[in-house]
Amino acid sequence: MKLIIMALLAFSVSFATAQVVDTVEKTQTESFRIDSRTDFGGRVYYACESVEHKTEALLKELGAYDISVRCSGGIDPWGGYAREAFVKTTFTVKSENAQGDQDGSYEEFEFKSFGSCHLYSEVFSQVKDAFEFERLDKVRRCFRSNDRITISGSVLK
Repeated sequence: MKLIIMALLAFSVSFATAQVVDTVEKTQTESFRIDSRTDFGGRVYYACESVEHKTEALLKELGAYDISVRCSGGIDPWGGYAREAFVKTTFTVKSENAQGDQDGSYEEFEFKSFGSCHLYSEVFSQVKDAFEFERLDKVRRCFRSNDRITISGSVLK
């Protein structure tokens, strides 16, 4: 019983200390190319299905919603040659605005993946300006394509 009461108190204190800010929704459209040249000197190409899925996962973790991701190019599933992937994504995020009609708060996030470091790094570098970060603690650089990537901080949601 004491454990339940302590957990409820801890939750209510952490919830009460979150700063609420006025926000508005803004819809962003980003178009970019996934560079096949990597930080570690190799070339890597991706299947569009993988690019779309992983881009959506990263955007959701950062607090985006109403997400649409379309990819073209990439690895040809029918045996053609590989090309760089081109991505067009549309998503909605919250933006701080004193006359905003919605509430938002800066929330902690930590995105980790044990593969596709280069892909996640490329996507994050292209979409990060659409988000409002209170702080961005860690963005790990990739030294191999199967490196683990970690991105963490506090973002407006």
